Order: sequence, then C-alpha cells, then structure tokens
Amino acid sequence: MKAATALSRRGFLKVTSYSALLTMVTVMTAGCSPDKNDLHIIAQRLIALLSHPERARELGAMYNAQLTESVQPSHEELTRQLLAVLGFDPGIVTNHSLDTLEARFRQQVRQDFDDENIVIVKGWMLSKTEIMLCSLAAISTDS
Repeated sequence: MKAATALSRRGFLKVTSYSALLTMVTVMTAGCSPDKNDLHIIAQRLIALLSHPERARELGAMYNAQLTESVQPSHEELTRQLLAVLGFDPGIVTNHSLDTLEARFRQQVRQDFDDENIVIVKGWMLSKTEIMLCSLAAISTDS
C-alpha cells in the first residue's frame, strides 16, 4: 500500500514553486538584498575613513559629553544622519554607492569649511561632518 503522503509530479512542482515564491516574497519584504548594507556595517566603513581612530574617538567622546542626553543620537540615528549629510539615501545604500564614500566624505568636509560649518573641540577645529564621524566612532561598540 502506498503512503498517503506521496506527491505526484504535478503536486511536487506546485509545492516547489510555492516555496520558491514564498522565499522570494519573504526576502523582498524584509528588505534583504545582496547589495544592501545594514547600518552597523556602514558605520564601520565610515569609521574606517579615520586616519587616527583612537584620537577621533577621544574627540568624539569630548563632543558627546557637551551634548545633553536628549540631543545625543543613537548609533543608528547618527549613522543615518551622516549618510544623509554625505548625500546617500540611508534606505538605499549599496556596495556600489559605498565605493564613493571616501570621496564624498572629503568633499563634504571641504564644503563644511567653505560654509563655516565648523565645531571647536579641545582646540581642534573640525568640520561638522568630521565631528559627526568622531562622535559615531566614540559611541560605536565594535570599533
């Protein structure tokens, strides 16, 4: 006697097709894409731009200490803000767009100085973009 759970060829193809469709829908609705990066990875790539990350963390910590607790953004918020300043859409950051990260950062720092958008921390004159990155480095847990 055959088992009642045996599938016909047609039934097998239907189940396989539905499984593939369900997997695709799940991946698409979760926002997963092989080209998209999560904010933690993006923050690490940003912090890697720093020539002297330990000194930057110190400056970032000093700057953060000046802010009231209600003004201090979270790690994720600060990463999103920094991406926006650099002209990225935080929801659509791909590996390809991150290849321009250093050039965009350098350009924005120059623009900040041109616009006199600067901050002084312990005698250091930094662009607003630089201090945002230092602040991110200071609050980053895995850097």
